[in-house]
Amino acid sequence: MRYIPEELYNQIKRVIPIPNVNIIVISGESILFLKRQIEPLKGYWLFPAGRIEKGETPQEAAARELKEETGIIAEELVDIGTFCYFHKERQDIATTYIAKVSSKEVKLDFEHSEYKWLPKGVMPRPIHEVTLNQIMEATKKEKV
Repeated sequence: MRYIPEELYNQIKRVIPIPNVNIIVISGESILFLKRQIEPLKGYWLFPAGRIEKGETPQEAAARELKEETGIIAEELVDIGTFCYFHKERQDIATTYIAKVSSKEVKLDFEHSEYKWLPKGVMPRPIHEVTLNQIMEATKKEKV
């Protein structure tokens, strides 16, 4: 994983949107949620997510982030759309994927403190509005 020095990253995120991926992980009738333990969105339940690195396609970034954050390898990644959302310090543009997986064995990275596999339709709290929007969009497309 490559990191931009914090001072430079702070300058960048003040002036341009940051390209990201989000991954809705589905195993059978369950969806995976991760509890964030670092900023941004510390304490919120979210999907695996992260920045797209130089030289990666969004799909490659989704596969990498899923493996880094959960230890899970996606059997299939389906693009369900792009979402724009705002944090107080930056704007993100996230391509969102549904990942079909067979294993529910999760190995969390340092960014998350807990995980939950919840039945479709059940949401943990607190949950970010973008996460809810992504679930609604996936449901409209009959993917979740």
